Order: sequence, then C-alpha cells, then structure tokens
Amino acid sequence: MTPVNVLQIGVLRDGAWKTSVLLPNLGMSRAYNPQMRLSHTTVHWTGDNGEALSADRSILSIVWWEESQYAQARYAPIFLDEENFDFTNVAVYDLPVLSGGGGPTSYEDVASGAYLFPALHSDGPGGAILASFADLNKRRNVVVRITFPTDLGTPGEGNITWMRRHIPIVGVVGDAPLAPTAPVRIASMGTALGAGYRPTFYWRDADRLLYTRFDGREWNSVKAIQLGDTMSYERALSLVLGMASAN
Repeated sequence: MTPVNVLQIGVLRDGAWKTSVLLPNLGMSRAYNPQMRLSHTTVHWTGDNGEALSADRSILSIVWWEESQYAQARYAPIFLDEENFDFTNVAVYDLPVLSGGGGPTSYEDVASGAYLFPALHSDGPGGAILASFADLNKRRNVVVRITFPTDLGTPGEGNITWMRRHIPIVGVVGDAPLAPTAPVRIASMGTALGAGYRPTFYWRDADRLLYTRFDGREWNSVKAIQLGDTMSYERALSLVLGMASAN
C-alpha cells in the first residue's frame, strides 16, 4: 500500500489526452487505494426545436482514501461522452459530507483496514453506483447509492435542470459500525456488498483468504479459507463472494 501525492486520470479523446488532477494542490494531501467503476445510463433532453432526444451516457466513477485536512473517502465522477465536459475541472466530493456527515476525524483505536479501502460497486442495470466507505467522524461504515439526473431539460446555462446534470443524487442504503475485526495492517483488501447492502471485507494473508462480514447487528469474527492444491485463491474468493451476495 503506497500513498501518492499526485492522483491524475487521463482520457483519450479525438486523438489527444485530456488529464484531470484529482488531489488538491495546496497542503500535503496523500491518496490511497483508488478504485474506478464505469456505469452507463440513458439520459433525455429537449432539442432546439422542442424535439425529445435521448442518448446513452457513460460515467467513470473514482473513489479513493485521502489524508489532507481530514482523513476521508473522496469521490469524483467523469462524464466521458460529453463533448464540452471540462476534464481540467472535475468536481471532487467528500463522501461523508454527501451522506450527511463529515467533520474532524481521528484514527484512535481504529484498525487501518477498517477505513483505508473505500470501494465501488454497480447496483443493477440502471447505472447506479454503490460506494462503501468509513466515516471516521461518526465512526461508521456507510454505503451510499449514487445516481445522476437523467431528465436534463433544455440545454443552456439559464436552465437550472440542465446545470444540475452533473450533481450526484446520494442516498444512504447501508450503515454499520466500523469493523473491529478488520486487519490492522494490510496491503490490499476487498469489499463485497450483498443484497441487503451489508459489507463483507476480505483479504489474503499468505496461504489463507480471510473475511469478516456485518450481519446487520455486529461484525462476525474473522474466518479463514486455507489455500492449497485443492483450493485455489480464485475458488476461495468465489466462495466468499457467493456468501457475501446473500448478506
């Protein structure tokens, strides 16, 4: 797990690379464990002559853990299909603030595995994104559902509906205590979300795949699957993800 103080995304468009810088330039910001997820949805708007128009829209969602003024998960959406989208001025959001939290943070008595690995997942075919992250201010693990407006109205700077097309619509769908069973030090950890939006954390330790899940009341004790000739990592992971999907 290596922190970075430069976090950029490059998109090739019309034969040229467009670059977005996602970390603030001021201070000593550090980013950990960025993840990306591509989603698609259909948007509708009104043309110049009043005709109803529609198109598929592709959104690249990016999440990472950032340590700057506060230690928190951050989220950035990039609208890949829009010709006039400004890649040099991508909006970056504090996920705790989007979910109604935020504020001063502390690591005291919190295992690093409980907060360093925010995750993104798709939520069905409609283009919604799920983000799982730790809010160190509230000491909670939160799952939010993120969508964007699909009815864009009439294009134009004077149309409030059009101007809101890039603003995320966020709802909290899962809430749990921070995981006391998460590893204290780990280079990589995954998150699976079940049908009830309850998280399962999993990670590898030498020849074992370990996991812990939130059952709606508490985090279960860590369980392990021994890896070997008859149990590959891929098979063990498939078993864990299968169990997590029903959680």
